[in-house]
Amino acid sequence: MKKLLLSTSSFFALTIFVLSFQTSCKKETITNTVTKTDTVYQCTTTIKGLWVGTYSVNSNPSQGLLFYSLSVYPDGSLLYKTKGGDGNFYYAKGTWALSGSNVFSATVTSFATPIVTQTITANYSNSLGLTNGTWADISGGTNSGNLQSMVKTY
Repeated sequence: MKKLLLSTSSFFALTIFVLSFQTSCKKETITNTVTKTDTVYQCTTTIKGLWVGTYSVNSNPSQGLLFYSLSVYPDGSLLYKTKGGDGNFYYAKGTWALSGSNVFSATVTSFATPIVTQTITANYSNSLGLTNGTWADISGGTNSGNLQSMVKTY
């Protein structure tokens, strides 16, 4: 009985382990007719989720770094929440895209009045997150600045 329970538990643990890898990557088999067959695992990008970091404003460096978050959704939409230099929180919605495999870009429009539209760009890496980011008002304002490295929290 003890042997059967141990065997069943081991099989269950192995099954969970294998299934966890199967859900995050797609397996593609490539056959090279000259030499051999290779298996390539193409993992889906993990950019979707909640990203948190800080930003700065080029025209007002004395206010320091301020809170910034992006909620990146799989359907190409995004929401952001920022804390302004005045201590208030500001919200915007928009769309995002990933060019190549590492250039994140978004366009967002604020909910506040006056309505401000901004562009956001950053380098994306599965291991490093969003880095070297910039933002700029394209209508309704004249501000621009940098996004410090953002980490995915969910």
